[in-house]
This record gives sequence, structure tokens and C-alpha cells, in this order.
Amino acid sequence: MYRLFKHILNYITTKDLLMTVSSTDNNTQHLSDGTTLIYSFDFSIFLTSNITVKHINTLGVEVIISSGLYTVTGTGNDIGDTNYSSGNITFGNVSDVPINGDTI
Repeated sequence: MYRLFKHILNYITTKDLLMTVSSTDNNTQHLSDGTTLIYSFDFSIFLTSNITVKHINTLGVEVIISSGLYTVTGTGNDIGDTNYSSGNITFGNVSDVPINGDTI
């Protein structure tokens, strides 16, 4: 009887926890000039790991840029009057920026 009760309780608890979570993929593209270090985005992210930065060459080939080559600002929850609904990707060196004519 105890096992049956435990099984029913586990089923109800698991079933009640299931829900649908919606998400939206936001993106911003910038044409690189080969020298600009700072690129903005106009959507909210909560963690730097929530963002992926890609280099798209003129042939359309996409490569994910290593997160060690840039920093992200404008992350976090709403705090008081501060609403982090935009931010910047800042490359550490010009050599890390995609070449002129490619897209970030």
C-alpha cells in the first residue's frame, strides 16, 4: 500500500510540474569594418552564456566566435530602476574582429 501511495504521489507531483515554456530567438547583425571593437544588441539576456556571437563570412558560412575573445555588458535582471534590455559585445583586440565585409 505504501509503494502504491508513493507511486501515485510521485505521478501527481511530476505531472503537475510539467508546463510549456515559450522562448524567442532574438538576433542583431552588424557588418564588420575589421576595426570596430564594440557591437550593440537590443534585447534582454540574463547571463553572458545566454548569447552566442557568430562570424558569418561573405559566402554565408557561420562560425561561433569563442567567448574568450569578447566581453558582454548589459546582462542581469531588472534591478530597481535599471532595466537591462540592451547591451554590448566588446572584442578584446582588433585581431579578434571579423574582417571588413563579414557579418557579426
